Amino acid sequence: MEDKKVILLFSDLEGTILNDEEGRYAEEDMYGLLEQIERMQSITGAEVHIHLVSPVFEKQMEKIIDDIDTNIIRYNIKNQEKTRIKEIEGGTCTPEIGVSSSYKKFNNKVVPFKPPIKCKDADVSLYGKESYVMNWCEYYSEKGRLKTAIYCGNGRNDSLAMKYVKKKANGFVVCPVNSKDEAKNQADFISEKADLKGITEGIFKINNGIEKAVHSHEEKASKIKDDYDFEIY
Repeated sequence: MEDKKVILLFSDLEGTILNDEEGRYAEEDMYGLLEQIERMQSITGAEVHIHLVSPVFEKQMEKIIDDIDTNIIRYNIKNQEKTRIKEIEGGTCTPEIGVSSSYKKFNNKVVPFKPPIKCKDADVSLYGKESYVMNWCEYYSEKGRLKTAIYCGNGRNDSLAMKYVKKKANGFVVCPVNSKDEAKNQADFISEKADLKGITEGIFKINNGIEKAVHSHEEKASKIKDDYDFEIY
């Protein structure tokens, strides 16, 4: 059986999945995001692979991944008739203080930011995010499985990864309303909502665009699904 195509979904944490005020998310908001991920899988026939990219420390990243994975498992059990959402595939973050930042896995999912060889910018996460996104996009491209990529973020340190997703992966960038100008300048869609609700609305709009393209061109549906030749509206 041929492996399914993959849609890579990258997301920052602070001000995107986690709200700015409390550094957490409401469970009902997470279920809203999972509904749109499942909808995307149903429309495209592809698998959505989720990755988290954030300058939080290792232990916090692992805790967040475990928490979201628990919600994914519960969602899948509750919605057995729908396409199964995969648990988070991976993440990148800041190593704990005193821990080597060499590019090795903390556990089965998480790697530290890969610092640039030569860089005048002190923000390692800016380049660490870009490198991580590039590696995963290239990995699935080489396997012939990458369908597209989506990047959700709100800060300056997301800007290079956003540029890569748009130019190299023919993908989409989503920003919540609480985003810096450097991020908004790269966005295909800027939500009027903040945090997790904002990125969920962006993915909702992408899904609407895919459905409209497919339904408007049924005789060319397979090509449209590959190219995603539509505008977010």
